[in-house]
Amino acid sequence: MRTILIGLLFVSILYCQCPIWLEGDINQDETLDILDIVEVIDIIVGFLVPTEDQLYCGDMDDDGQITVNDLFCPPLLPVGTGPGSYHRPGNIHFYINNDALDSENDFFEIELQVEAEAAWVSAFQFDIVFEDWPNVNGIDFEGGYLDEFGFITTSGNQGNMVRFVAVALLGNILGDFHGLMTTMTIENPGYETGTEVTITNIYSEGMCASSNDAYGDTAYLSLMIPDVNLSFGELMGYDHILPINFESSVEIAGFSIELSGIEIESAWGGAAGDADFLVTTPNDSLILGNATGNAIQPGSGILTGVMFNFQPYAEVCFDEVAVTDPGGNLVEAALSDCYTLPECLRPGDMNFDGSVDILDIVQMVSCIMGIAEPDSCVCGDTNGDGILDILDIVSSIDSILIP
Repeated sequence: MRTILIGLLFVSILYCQCPIWLEGDINQDETLDILDIVEVIDIIVGFLVPTEDQLYCGDMDDDGQITVNDLFCPPLLPVGTGPGSYHRPGNIHFYINNDALDSENDFFEIELQVEAEAAWVSAFQFDIVFEDWPNVNGIDFEGGYLDEFGFITTSGNQGNMVRFVAVALLGNILGDFHGLMTTMTIENPGYETGTEVTITNIYSEGMCASSNDAYGDTAYLSLMIPDVNLSFGELMGYDHILPINFESSVEIAGFSIELSGIEIESAWGGAAGDADFLVTTPNDSLILGNATGNAIQPGSGILTGVMFNFQPYAEVCFDEVAVTDPGGNLVEAALSDCYTLPECLRPGDMNFDGSVDILDIVQMVSCIMGIAEPDSCVCGDTNGDGILDILDIVSSIDSILIP
């Protein structure tokens, strides 16, 4: 995609026919070519610091810096409304959707919005400054209007500032558009406080028609550090027990955990059992734990073990979770991704009941004869040769007779 962008920008600069032939030759090889475009983009996003000579050659609008405005040099953009008709860019308002600051354990997702009115803008750049944080990393942009309408985007960051650049392909423009421009993802930096986030230093270019009517806003990104982290552990042996792990900085006096993807039979053990919690499963998806005396102390380990009805490849997920402290207050809980169960828990356990017995042998015979459903035969290859045959029956009988 970068090759397409570079080609289009190169054609645009050639079309501009700037009066001084040296302008645009930023690498000073006396040739205006693709290498100059690469260096211009790298300078804009901060990958390169221009020398004094490069600034002279690349600053085509003579404003003392290299921006997207220097990618095109004619002052106006023809819009096809008649001979001699031109249109200057209108108003552009960049802002952050305060209602869509999504924080996860490892990343933040920030929705960048735009209100554009008669904005014939095909390229723009701005800085996103995280005022109260010294550094931001793990930056990515995707989705929204820019992806849908073929804008190429790139970015670079220095400390707490991210420079974002977008250039249109196929002649697309912002035009009149209100909505999601793109979604920015950054790594959770692990700081203890949130930060103001400001969109500033905006430059927009309408295929040689610069706009001064663009502005950005400031929003506050709250940093929610969870008091409790819950995650799934690995299955415990051949038993249908899935551990729910915890890591907590506060005392836990109660929890309600609703799971999807499995049918819960019971829950027991772990830190909840050690603290003599009353743990119940009122239905096949809900686990309730309440202190009868002691609270679970800050720390980490297994909160409780969940016994369930095994189904191959089932995806187990946290649905609704609530955790309370000894004062009855809800505490912030972060949840891990879903956990996918394996195809087979124990070779030879054809009916997934946790043991190998005569019922499994009967099922294995049905599978070999081809009269059983394929889904009921996934644990039949007990000797690991990739074939379900009489040798697997012999192997299963041996495991029964010689545990």
